[in-house]
Amino acid sequence: MSISSQEYAPPLVFRVGRARRVKIYLSIVTGVALLAPLAHPFMLLGWVFVLHGLFRHWPGSPGAIVGGVINHNHRLRMRRGDGKWVSGQVVDRVVLSWLIILSTRSGWHRSGLLIMPEGSGQESHRRLRRCLLR
Repeated sequence: MSISSQEYAPPLVFRVGRARRVKIYLSIVTGVALLAPLAHPFMLLGWVFVLHGLFRHWPGSPGAIVGGVINHNHRLRMRRGDGKWVSGQVVDRVVLSWLIILSTRSGWHRSGLLIMPEGSGQESHRRLRRCLLR
């Protein structure tokens, strides 16, 4: 008796590298966050949250995701820059040929993850896209 590929798919290991476009995007978000308090003083609180998240998740920082393992049920185990592992579930996803955006939930904590082919490698990015579109 054989196992169908629909019933069992091995977990996929992926890597999230330092993509230049992600750094440009995060720099633009920082610029907008710095200008937001000029529009309205109450936006200062939002500015603080954006900058906290930016410095916590900047590529290469200890809190940034550097890789992970995803299974066929879209359960994730993500490895952070400081070596700790975080488990979660893919809640929502946008899969394009040049970008993958994952919205993940770990307990009550939700976060987003940008994965680009220049940071993860073309073949790894293709396999991850294929896994997420199932």
